[in-house]
Amino acid sequence: MFELNTLDSALKMSDLALQLKQSQDSGFLMNTPETSLPKALGMDSHETELSDIERLIKDFRTDLLNQSLQSKVTPSSRHNGYPKKRHEDELISGTLLANSPSPLAGVASSTTPQLTFSDLETGRLDSTDLRHPTNNNRYRDDYLLTGMGSGQQVTLSLNTSEFNPSIQLVNAETGVAIASANDTPLTFTAQQGIEYVVRVTSATNNGLGDYSLGTTLGQLSSGTPIANQTLNGYLHSSDPANNLRSGRYYDGYFLSGLTPLQQVTVTLNASNFDAYLQLVNADTGALIDYNDDSNGRNSFLSFTVQSGVDYMVRATSYRSGEIGNYSLIVNSTFSTNGAVDGSDDARIFGNSFAHDEFALSDLQTGEQVQLNLSTTSSLSYIQLVNGNTGAILTSNINNPQVNFTVQAGIDYRVRVIDYANRTPAAYNLTTNYGTLYDTNALSVGQTINATLAATDSRNPWRTQSNYDGYWLKGTGTQVEVNLSASYDTYLYLVNPRTGEMIAYNDDIGGGNANSRLIFNTELGTNYLLLASSYVNTTGNYTIAVNSRS
Repeated sequence: MFELNTLDSALKMSDLALQLKQSQDSGFLMNTPETSLPKALGMDSHETELSDIERLIKDFRTDLLNQSLQSKVTPSSRHNGYPKKRHEDELISGTLLANSPSPLAGVASSTTPQLTFSDLETGRLDSTDLRHPTNNNRYRDDYLLTGMGSGQQVTLSLNTSEFNPSIQLVNAETGVAIASANDTPLTFTAQQGIEYVVRVTSATNNGLGDYSLGTTLGQLSSGTPIANQTLNGYLHSSDPANNLRSGRYYDGYFLSGLTPLQQVTVTLNASNFDAYLQLVNADTGALIDYNDDSNGRNSFLSFTVQSGVDYMVRATSYRSGEIGNYSLIVNSTFSTNGAVDGSDDARIFGNSFAHDEFALSDLQTGEQVQLNLSTTSSLSYIQLVNGNTGAILTSNINNPQVNFTVQAGIDYRVRVIDYANRTPAAYNLTTNYGTLYDTNALSVGQTINATLAATDSRNPWRTQSNYDGYWLKGTGTQVEVNLSASYDTYLYLVNPRTGEMIAYNDDIGGGNANSRLIFNTELGTNYLLLASSYVNTTGNYTIAVNSRS
């Protein structure tokens, strides 16, 4: 179709082809100074259809690849002395060649695999972006990656010509980096139960510039993890366009560390623009709630975490095109109500003082936890206990607040004690991190008859029902747990340290509405059992744990 004498002229011709494509999109036909580009590329000089341009670029890319391979031109030598731009691969097909420093695909080596992306995002690392959490001399853009199934292989590719690129794959809940790659695609296998954040950063300090980020599976959306903290940001014209509010930019934040029934408040303060806050389902992209003005031009939202929903907030503007500095403040608490009275079967200090006990789960090492007790009794207080050893970690009769830093390998329990034995001593217990599960002691070989009441705590895994919690220490044997009642029961097995639901059972089967779980226990490991109901039903029940070994 046409002949290329040098690679340099070929690249110039490719650039002209791209300009023609863009001018065609805008409704204007571009001409070269001396002759029309279609004619220069061997086409008729009359007005060229868009399909002709796309076909031209496709054919041109193939010819360019063949010539570059024959002359042994590498991507690095191609970039010397030639402007680096976003070229037609990104603009038309969403397909890039892996390992290519620029999105122009036609000059990669013959062994380079071609990637087809399900989502391709463009952005810019800017000095107004958040600093990298482990290197203050580097900036970052974070994207939440959703829409993959467990066991599926995903490849991420970061392309830029303005800085040395580095991709990091991060666990959104824990903040732990899972994998990273510099100047090369990153491939991983999606695991069940992990929320993934893709972090765009630079391999060297102070790297800034435009980039494109592609994924071969799933969808990318702006989503920096945030949990119980204040972040200062800048709404910039290079930020993503807000598809839920046309003409506006947004910064997205993934709310990590949340558990069902937590109360969350989000505040967006801005001085340079009219702040607008959006709450979004991170998995579906659906808008859940929004707020414009709560205090002047600032915005505020509050909500209760629901089971099975991942949340994102978008910091955006009321008016189109607005940019500027802002601060985003996120606070979450888990609260439970109860009453210590003489009927409590858990007693300490020589059976003298009644107390209620809770498993404090879903904590991350290093979190700064604050427990607050509000009570009708001036003689009630909090005690923090190591659930593995029974050792008392903190006990302060004169202070209704306990602060501690989460340590690795500890199952935390919280006791509310009333040493005056008033009947009842009503209270409210709140934590800023984790989930509080009401618990009672239960051993292998033991049977307990109890009552599920409307005043019992709500079940985080089935929020329309109440539950009674039981703390079971593993014996190294296989155990069978049976929950029986005159109503439809529901039995849960939970990891008390992480808050992860291990197993559950509704009906044994064969018309039997009772519940049963059979599992292997590890010696000395703690387990949490929740005795609940299928619907919001209360009444007497029996729970029994027996060894099957």
